[in-house]
Amino acid sequence: MRYQLICCLCCCSFFSLLHINCQAPFTLPTIVCESQADTVQHAFRFGAPTKHWQRSLALPAKGPFVEESHYLTNQDKFPNQQIYPKKVKEHIRTHLERSLKIYQQYVPEVTLDSLYGESWQQQWTPSEMGHIGQGSIGDQQLELLTPEAELWLMTMMWKRGTRPEPGTKFLLKANRKAVVVVAGYETGPGQRRFLGGLTTEVHHWLGTDSKSIIEVHSIAKQDIPVGPVVCE
Repeated sequence: MRYQLICCLCCCSFFSLLHINCQAPFTLPTIVCESQADTVQHAFRFGAPTKHWQRSLALPAKGPFVEESHYLTNQDKFPNQQIYPKKVKEHIRTHLERSLKIYQQYVPEVTLDSLYGESWQQQWTPSEMGHIGQGSIGDQQLELLTPEAELWLMTMMWKRGTRPEPGTKFLLKANRKAVVVVAGYETGPGQRRFLGGLTTEVHHWLGTDSKSIIEVHSIAKQDIPVGPVVCE
């Protein structure tokens, strides 16, 4: 596996003059972006029957992904032995600062305000038949979802019984960039026009938003790193 340099020492010197954080020189892994033909099953069965829908999505596929808010990781803690936040912005600042520090390995000049400038980028995912900040795997999330994985999280409206194992990796491509994301922690969104949902950091890296067309691939090789990659 080869790596591509994305932050040089001279860049760090320049950023330090501007009082912008820059990590040590960081490299993107170069991988063989080999996808496999696959079909995932989506189904929405909430509310009035007239709003129900289902589909078989053959991968690779192209379409828009809505931007998701933040999910609790195994490093997010609350006072008084509280497990989940009671409000969508409770202790979110600590989570955002931790995520920013990880993301600055890839984009050292990014700031808290430039990455999380919108209101939905500064809050936990809302409670949907569960707790604020929780996906669809229950309390397991608080053990399995690391801060690094949460940055690169993808959701889909998995049909009941078809959601992949937490941590299953997929490959996304857009604007000549590629990123390996993890799925299996959350189910949604319910709007059929979206293929799924992505975190703020995935959209920022790809240069996309909720209206952009993104390519999603199923990958057989699951031992590749999570996050931005360079395709051979």
